[in-house]
Amino acid sequence: MNKQVFCIIIAAIICAAAFTSCNEATNELKMSSAEEQKNAVITTLSTRSDLSDFVDELKDTDFSDLEAEELTVFAVMNCYLTSETQCDPIIVKRHIVAGKYTRSELSDSLQLTALDGTLLLVTVSTGQIYVNGMKLGNEISVGKSVVHIVEGAIPATPPTPENSNISVTGLTLSQSSVTLEAGETEYIAMLFQPINATNQKVTWQIDSPEVAEVKAINYTDSLFSITAISAGTANVVFTTADGGYTASCVVTVTDNTDPENGEDDDQSGCDHDVIISQKVLMLTVDYTTNTFKGGKELEFSEKTDTFTVSYEYAQPGDFGYIKLFYKEINELLFFGTIHWMGCGKMEFPENLLDANQFQTVTILDYVVPKNGFEDIFPQLNTKFDYGLIWGSVQMLVKAREYLRSNPEQVVKMFLYTPSVGAGNPEDWYWLIFLTQ
Repeated sequence: MNKQVFCIIIAAIICAAAFTSCNEATNELKMSSAEEQKNAVITTLSTRSDLSDFVDELKDTDFSDLEAEELTVFAVMNCYLTSETQCDPIIVKRHIVAGKYTRSELSDSLQLTALDGTLLLVTVSTGQIYVNGMKLGNEISVGKSVVHIVEGAIPATPPTPENSNISVTGLTLSQSSVTLEAGETEYIAMLFQPINATNQKVTWQIDSPEVAEVKAINYTDSLFSITAISAGTANVVFTTADGGYTASCVVTVTDNTDPENGEDDDQSGCDHDVIISQKVLMLTVDYTTNTFKGGKELEFSEKTDTFTVSYEYAQPGDFGYIKLFYKEINELLFFGTIHWMGCGKMEFPENLLDANQFQTVTILDYVVPKNGFEDIFPQLNTKFDYGLIWGSVQMLVKAREYLRSNPEQVVKMFLYTPSVGAGNPEDWYWLIFLTQ
């Protein structure tokens, strides 16, 4: 073999080896669609400190052999945030399904197969969605995939039809005792254990109906009013329809007669219609869009020179609430429930007027409160631009009427967050209070 031919053969071998090496490198660099979606999910969830454990496990999971362009991921919150007991190990592939299933597509009795072969049964009860009995929280869209936040690791087996109903295990009240004067009203909320119990109906009995009257404000959500009638003590017992669990509230009604002459303050002997002396305007503004949503005028029979908003806050374990009061006359302004890994709701006031029922001014000017704003209950360690929020309502005829009638007032602001834990800011909204 001459030298020229030999050199050609050697060169060919080197080129072939280089081509093979290049192909292998290209194949190594090529990422599967599933890996791309996994990395997109990791990037999105890495901003959430409450999901760091799940993200760490997800990073170590190999998706190179998975042929899927869309994924449904059930991301588990860090165990220490939701439980004081032993944390279940996170089997990542049990929490991922090939294909995209949004909340609207997760219908009752739907069966899915996780990447590790686990059967995942979807159940829907009282508006909540469960996967193998684990409640879903918020939904996050990530590229072609979707992520659902879950409070704990999904069990390996779905619940059987016999135990798919979530039974009540206990009942407590937002208040176990109240003291009122005749004519005053207080509100009591039922706190079910667990919060997602299927049947949340109760009955009630009062041993002295001449002392106080009990009424259901919203039977489904178990909010009740107790109105004092006459001096005395009454015991109100609430009983769950499921399991017969009871909780009681002692109502004490004090004598509001004049201690000097033993007679009522009103000695005319006449019945009087309630005279509206004070009005408070409550407006709501969407937290994420700063869009005016609606509102309502609240009317009170007693007029005051000052307007202070106080609050009663029950921090949610599973379930909590926030009450806002007109402090000077101890009248309820707002009552809203707060759910961990769910969404509470405004229970009082009811029947707000929609935004389109409020008239707006036609002139192009801009008015602001002379003395600014007060955040009733700062809670997110964030400095908000209250002027931007106010801009959503300053054009309302009604808001301007209240400012003109009480130009020295400080406008009250409150951010209602009915969903916490894996809370969704799209559920949140501002409350704005003005008084005449």
